[in-house]
Amino acid sequence: MTATRRPLAAVAALAFTLGFAATASADRSPRVFPFTGVRLDADDAAVPVAMARAIARELHAKMMAGTVEDAVAVMGCDPEQTTCLDSMMQAIPAQSIVYGTVTRNLSGKLKVIVTRYTAGEDKDQQSYVIKAQDPDRAVDELIAQSRPQFGLEVERATPVDGPRGPTGPTTRLTGRPPTGVDDPVGGAHTTSGITHGTYAMIGVGGAATVVGIGFIVSAQSIRNQVNGFEPKTRQDFVTLNALERAGAIRAGIGYGLIGGGLLLGVYGIYRAVHEREPARSDPSSTTTDLTITPTAGGAALVFSGRFR
Repeated sequence: MTATRRPLAAVAALAFTLGFAATASADRSPRVFPFTGVRLDADDAAVPVAMARAIARELHAKMMAGTVEDAVAVMGCDPEQTTCLDSMMQAIPAQSIVYGTVTRNLSGKLKVIVTRYTAGEDKDQQSYVIKAQDPDRAVDELIAQSRPQFGLEVERATPVDGPRGPTGPTTRLTGRPPTGVDDPVGGAHTTSGITHGTYAMIGVGGAATVVGIGFIVSAQSIRNQVNGFEPKTRQDFVTLNALERAGAIRAGIGYGLIGGGLLLGVYGIYRAVHEREPARSDPSSTTTDLTITPTAGGAALVFSGRFR
């Protein structure tokens, strides 16, 4: 039994290493995680993701599928520790990340905490109070306020008609494309919005599964030889023992590749779905969750969802 478990664990680790190595081949541009909403009502449910996507556009950065809390939960460390963030950034990989939280205070204004972290540096965390009640205007206001945090110049658009200030017409700060323009986030994305790394994970997972099936077929062939083998001499028993061991090893490798390949492929598909549709028009209508849960034999991938 021990001989079977060792190759299974080793091959499962190999499958994940290949998947993350394929992802690592992408460039290490900044990554922006969807902001986390805290105690927001249904009208504000889409605001955190919209704010994160707007910042990603400003920085020409890549948009991640899950929140930073999801990422560190898989690694089992504390996001308040920079060593935890460093480990996560090496796995992504990325040189810098941006994440944040959005809450509505007692006065009815949105409070946004934006954290920018670059490997080897201190975290740059800024708090912004957004007065606008309209979601689109709230996103624009955050962009206007947060530009200095990212070293971006504050740009002024052509004066617009409206109430005149002490020295002339009111001007508005430019922060993002006009409402309704969903330009692609910069980085190694395809035209569908799915990153090359995600495609690589799906491909490696599928290939590992196919190879694993080949090992299972080979193990079954050896088993058939064992069943039809009739040992008569001492050497025959030695040969029989070698066949049984070879069959067990191939079966372990096969099941390991299939398990690791399926897990990697399912996670790749999960990423692809969220990268293709990172923000739905009605985010309250669909909720999904993907959790890696420890079990007695290793780990289980739990997918749950709610559709209305």
